[in-house]
Amino acid sequence: MALRAAAYWAGSAFLRPGEPLSVLATYRMGDIEDFPLIASLSRFSFGDASLWERAGAGLTSYPVLALLPHAVLFRIFGTAGYIAADILIALAFYLTLEALLRFFGFSSRLSVLGAALPILITKIPATGGYMAYINYFPLNFWGWRIPRPFVSEIFFFAALAAAWGLFRPGSKCGTKAWGALGLAFALAVQTQAHAALILFLAMPLWWAASGRDRLRGGALVRGFFVASLVFAVVVALFVAQRWIEHPDLPVRCGVFSVDRFHPIFLEVNPAAVFVWGYTFLIAWLLPRFFTDGRGCVLRAALCFTACLTIAAYFALPVSWMLLGRTVQPGLFERQFDKIFSLNYFITIVAVMEAALMVPCLPALKNIVTKSFISVVLVIAAASSVGWVTTLAGNGDHMRPTFEEYKELGPGYRDDFAALVRELEKPVYGECRVIGTFDHQAYAWWGGFRNGYSYLPDPLMTTASDGEIEQRFVEFCRLVGVQREELAAFAGLSYVNIFWIGHDKYQASRAHTLRPIADYSASTAVKISKTSPLDSWHVELPQTDAARLVSRYDASGDAPTGRLDLVVLNTDKSQRQLAPPGHLFEPVFSNASFRVWRRRSAP
Repeated sequence: MALRAAAYWAGSAFLRPGEPLSVLATYRMGDIEDFPLIASLSRFSFGDASLWERAGAGLTSYPVLALLPHAVLFRIFGTAGYIAADILIALAFYLTLEALLRFFGFSSRLSVLGAALPILITKIPATGGYMAYINYFPLNFWGWRIPRPFVSEIFFFAALAAAWGLFRPGSKCGTKAWGALGLAFALAVQTQAHAALILFLAMPLWWAASGRDRLRGGALVRGFFVASLVFAVVVALFVAQRWIEHPDLPVRCGVFSVDRFHPIFLEVNPAAVFVWGYTFLIAWLLPRFFTDGRGCVLRAALCFTACLTIAAYFALPVSWMLLGRTVQPGLFERQFDKIFSLNYFITIVAVMEAALMVPCLPALKNIVTKSFISVVLVIAAASSVGWVTTLAGNGDHMRPTFEEYKELGPGYRDDFAALVRELEKPVYGECRVIGTFDHQAYAWWGGFRNGYSYLPDPLMTTASDGEIEQRFVEFCRLVGVQREELAAFAGLSYVNIFWIGHDKYQASRAHTLRPIADYSASTAVKISKTSPLDSWHVELPQTDAARLVSRYDASGDAPTGRLDLVVLNTDKSQRQLAPPGHLFEPVFSNASFRVWRRRSAP
């Protein structure tokens, strides 16, 4: 597992010799906007991670638990801490999944092999040809993306194990088991709230399926009280975040009210359900070959994961009706895909376990087992090579889904590495605040240079919407965005999400921030064609665009806060922009970037 976890770093260093380690870390799979927060947490700061003037102020709204392992290792080892984190977290996930499989009643050898599969056989982004077939393995319930699912799934699987400890046939359901459930559930809430909600909704199903005879009356009430008490203590940080956070933050995170009586449902692939159902039926019947009493436990485990899948499907409409609000409903779809994949994985492992129990010649069984392991190792090697070469060969911006960033092309990575080498020079040692519209440059500066941004990340800052907008229009005015161009520039998806509102301006058939009449006719047509689950289609309402223009008119020509460097890229939305020469002097440029440093006061 350690070798597999280190494969990206070793392979990338070989394929891209001389590239700064911080660049390799940036191009490893993950949400790059988390880098500044990880750096901030490593300095024991749980407040604002974006703004120099507000550094450490307030309490971040972001669920930080899943970032703490990286923050601690970054504190100890610097950028190399990301290598250590890959190894340690992959091992932790492997041990957690192996323990869960053993707990489900699988043999030691199959638990060891099964737990290794999702780590060894990695889903490869954007692959074609023969490598694309690796992506069809039912192993989509874990991956290397930081922090979800790379870290968060450890807590999710720990919560599954704690729940199974209560509902497993023959379990004693003592105080410790209930306390473990409360602890695991509290940790899951703080790392992946949508998954925790699914776990909560699965509880009645698990109780009805296997816990009614043992969990009832006073024992059930006492156990629930213990679990609730432990949960309340451990979830205190998460509650404090919700209590203290600025009222603008939940909206920026994508929270919105809904009509309880018109819930939406997930769309499910009927073919996938049929294949899983057929496999599940086989797995349900085969345990009759088990002669050591494990058949009963295995069937209960299959029922356990099936109930979890049912809860995952109904989590969105049920929470919609019960809570009267939701947040990024598309994440429920991801959770369903993950849990469905896990369920399919468990049924396949169950079929393999039952097949190994079929009476046959020992020599034949050994040949089959060794052949299977050999095939897995070959596929794992191919997966590792494909994964490393795909990520190391990626020369594009880390946000290629945005047209403007994609336009920078495959030469962007080399230009970005050159920018990093430039900004790491001692001459920039006193520079702390960067002004940029390039999200990757911002993430690197805050995450590996311990710097701050003139434009705060709407997700990571504790500033109000008003302060974010004011800084945005000030910077736009500084670099030459014209008044008549401001509304169109602010309406670009990457500008809207990264520098103004994050998910505040989501516009789908499920929700718009303003009435549909506040959008242009062409925009309203685009919104009507979206999916209710499309949480990241954003549109700027005309009212909000007009407010930005009013702020622009009232702003001065010079920045009101600290600003040491301006970094602009050369995409079509930025190539004509530049700060005024009497305030900033050009110090660096290449095909993708231009950098200006603030002139010293006379």
